[in-house]
Amino acid sequence: MAASPDIKLQQQAYYNLGNTQYRMGELKFEPNTGGLDAMTETWQQAVKCYAHAAELATNDVNAAYNLAFVKQQIELIAQLKELMRRTKMEADEAVRRAEFHRALEIMEQLSQNKIAAKKFQDYVKKLKDIDAIITPHQP
Repeated sequence: MAASPDIKLQQQAYYNLGNTQYRMGELKFEPNTGGLDAMTETWQQAVKCYAHAAELATNDVNAAYNLAFVKQQIELIAQLKELMRRTKMEADEAVRRAEFHRALEIMEQLSQNKIAAKKFQDYVKKLKDIDAIITPHQP
């Protein structure tokens, strides 16, 4: 269909393919870097399809909206991944200084985000276990 000489049919095919790629990306979601990467890659394919659809029918507000929406979602994922990377580095640095309680505070704050909470749940559990051992309990 995308190779059809009918421009309207081509536009509809690209738009529908963009929708399909977006949904496939959602299915690839796993709250870890690999899952986020797979979702982003699939969504980048959706962006290409929506861009083709928008080029073929410049008055198609749905294609333009979906194109902008998916681009924004990809940017948000990139920002989240960068936040997770920086925060984990900060917590690791606190661990190297043997500031386990501080590392735990850093990671618990990050874990307020559901995606980050899932990704770092094992790390946070280990920090909690270490903190429980080394931090005196207050009566």
